[in-house]
Amino acid sequence: MTTPNHNTIGQQLHQAWKQERRFVHVRGLCRNVIWLVLLVFLGLLIDWGVLFKTRMPAAISVVLGLIGLGTMAWVIYREWIRHLRPFNATRVALEVEAKHPELMSALSSYTQMDKMASDSQASPQLIEAMRDFAVQTALKLTFADIIDFAQIKKLSIYACVALLIAGGMSIQWSEYLEAMMRRVTGQSSDYPVRTQLIEISGDMTVAQGNPLDILVKAGGVIPSSAALHVRPQSESGGWTEMPMDKLANGFTFRRQLEAPDRDLEYYVTMGDYRSDAFRIAIVAAPRIVQAQVSIEFPEYLNRPPTTSDQLNQEVPEGSRISWQLRTDKPVKNLGVIYGDQRLDAEIADSETEISFTLPAERNFTYTFEWTEGTSGNAFKFEDVQYSVKTIKDNLPRIIFEGRPSQGIATVNKAADIAWQASDDYGLGEVFLVYTLSTPGQSETAEPKRINIQSPQGRISTGETFVWALAKTVPDLAPGIEISYHLETTDLKPRIEEDGQQVARSPVKQLAIVKKEEYVAWFRRELATRNDAVRNVFKNELEASQKIKKLLPNKERK
Repeated sequence: MTTPNHNTIGQQLHQAWKQERRFVHVRGLCRNVIWLVLLVFLGLLIDWGVLFKTRMPAAISVVLGLIGLGTMAWVIYREWIRHLRPFNATRVALEVEAKHPELMSALSSYTQMDKMASDSQASPQLIEAMRDFAVQTALKLTFADIIDFAQIKKLSIYACVALLIAGGMSIQWSEYLEAMMRRVTGQSSDYPVRTQLIEISGDMTVAQGNPLDILVKAGGVIPSSAALHVRPQSESGGWTEMPMDKLANGFTFRRQLEAPDRDLEYYVTMGDYRSDAFRIAIVAAPRIVQAQVSIEFPEYLNRPPTTSDQLNQEVPEGSRISWQLRTDKPVKNLGVIYGDQRLDAEIADSETEISFTLPAERNFTYTFEWTEGTSGNAFKFEDVQYSVKTIKDNLPRIIFEGRPSQGIATVNKAADIAWQASDDYGLGEVFLVYTLSTPGQSETAEPKRINIQSPQGRISTGETFVWALAKTVPDLAPGIEISYHLETTDLKPRIEEDGQQVARSPVKQLAIVKKEEYVAWFRRELATRNDAVRNVFKNELEASQKIKKLLPNKERK
C-alpha cells in the first residue's frame, strides 16, 4: 500500500470526497446514457410504430415527448443528482473506517478533536495522544480506496454499448430520428416510408344508392397488396378491413363500395405506408315531409274542391290536381315524369317548397326526378311511382219498363210509356224521340224530340209518360209509321262530334191504320188467343186422362 502524499488528514479526507464525487458522476452519466438511449428507442417505436401508423393526432406525439423529458429528468435526479452529497469530514471518515476497521474509530474521533477539546473536560495531553495515534495510523492508509471504480466497470461497458447503438441508429435511422424529434416538439413531419403515395381518391361526396370506387396509386417500392379500412363516421369502434384489387398497370389498387347508405371514414394501407383518414359523405335524396294535394272537380259536377295528403289519387275524369310539396332539404330541380311527358315543377325561393299541376283526363302513373341542392354536385335521384286513377263518367242508362206500345194503332192512340233512367253523377234531360215515315219513302225524315222530364241532376228517376199521338204528332194519318225511342243525357257537356254522353233505349215502332183495320186486327188477335187457350185446355185434359190410367184402381176412385 503506498503512503499518501498529503500533509494532513483533512486533505486526505477532502481528496477521498472528490474521488467519491467522480464515482457518482461516472455512474450517473453511464446510467443516464443507458436510459436516454432506451427512451429514444422506445419513443421511436411508439411514435413511428403506433402513433404515426395509426395517424393519431399530432398532440399525442408532443405528450409522448413531454413524458420522455419528465422520465429523463426523474432518472437524472434519482440516479445522479441525489447522490451528490456535500463535503462532510465526519461522514467521509466513517466511510474510511468502514473500509479499514483497524482505525478503531480513531479517524472519526480525529475529525471531532477540536470540538471535543472545547466541550469536554479531558486533559489536553490525552487529546493530543489520540490525535497522534490517528495521524500515525492514517499515514499507513490510502483514503481514496473507499471508492472502487471496478464496481461500475460493467455499467461503463453497457453505457459504451448503448452509445454505439445510438451512434448506429443516428447513422442508419437518421431520418426517422429527425422526424421523431420534429414530431415530439410539435412540428409537422412524416416518417420516411419505402412505399410512396402517388394519388388517392381522398374525401368523396356521392349520392346515396350509387356505388363508388376508391383508387390509390403507389410509388417507390410497390407492394403486392393493399387494404382498405372503413368504418361509419358516427362510430368510434374498430375498422373493417377489405382487400383492394391490383389493376393491370401494377401500381394502382381499387376497391368498390356497393351503395353505402351513411357517411363513412376510410384509410388505405399498402406496404409500410398508411394514409390519412378520409371522409365519404353520402348525400341522401330529398324526402317529402309534407304533401297537400288539391283537387278541383269538373264544373258540371257542382262539387267543392277537396284536399288530401295522399300522393296516390282516385278522382273523377276531367279533374285538375295541384300538388304542394315540402322537402327536408333544398331542391335544385324537380322533374315530374308522367306517361311519356315531363314537367318541371315550380320551386319557391326557400328551395324546399314545390308545386305543380296536372289534368286528370285519363289514368296515369307519375314519378319524381329529384336534383338535390345541398352538396353542390346536383345529384339526381329517382323516386317510386305514384298513380292517379280517373273515374270515367259513364254514359247514363235508360230502359223501357214493362211492355211499351208497338205494332198497329189508330190516330187516337194514347201510348203508356214507362221508363227508368240512371247516371253515376246526375241526369240531364229525358226525351222521347220519334221519326215519321211512309211506305216507299226513300229519305229519312228529321227526328222529332219531346222533353218528357228534367231530372235536375238526380242520379236516378223514372215515370210513365202518356203519349197522346194526335196531340203531339201533327198531320198524323193512316199509313204513317212511327219509330220512337227514349234518350237521356247527363250533366257533362255534350260532345257533338261523336254524340257521347247520350243514352238511347231500344227503338219501338207503331203503324197507324184506319179504325176498321184496327178492329179487324183486334178481332184476329182475339180469335188467335182464344184458339190458343182452347188448345192449352185440350192438352191439359188429355194429359190428365193418361195419368189416371197409369194409377192403380183404388187411387182412380
